[in-house]
Amino acid sequence: MDKHTVYDIHKSLVEHNIITKQRVKECSTIKMRTDELKHNKGHSKRLLRCGYVHLCPICSSIQDKKIIQKVRPLVTLLQRHDGDVHLITLTLRHNRSHSLEELTEVLNKSVKEIRISYPFKKFYGSKNRLFSLTKYEVSWSEKSGFHPHCHLHIGTTN
Repeated sequence: MDKHTVYDIHKSLVEHNIITKQRVKECSTIKMRTDELKHNKGHSKRLLRCGYVHLCPICSSIQDKKIIQKVRPLVTLLQRHDGDVHLITLTLRHNRSHSLEELTEVLNKSVKEIRISYPFKKFYGSKNRLFSLTKYEVSWSEKSGFHPHCHLHIGTTN
């Protein structure tokens, strides 16, 4: 399987009209001059990013890298003290006729309900939880359409 960069994926999503929001379409395609930047950090040119981490694969990838850098020391600390990181993936049963907005709304409500449920609080109470990270992702296929899902990463000592 060919390894595609996040830029190739973005370009393909734009070409297939899956990404339709103009600002997201233009993400990383426009260079800004230093005199246009509010805070020049020594870069002669910078790419304009859209900032839509839930819609743009480029901005989502950048955010993921920043989150990994923040969480990595916590994971190392947990592993040294017999802790662990649990991954819970939440998905929805759906078909192509369901809209992305409808699926996203149901998923968001479901995640909120799970997080306040008694079993979740009992097993992942704040006493034993060092961190929790919620990451929403959306995949798409010709057969099933949009597929939003959620990954809960929970750093725990139990």
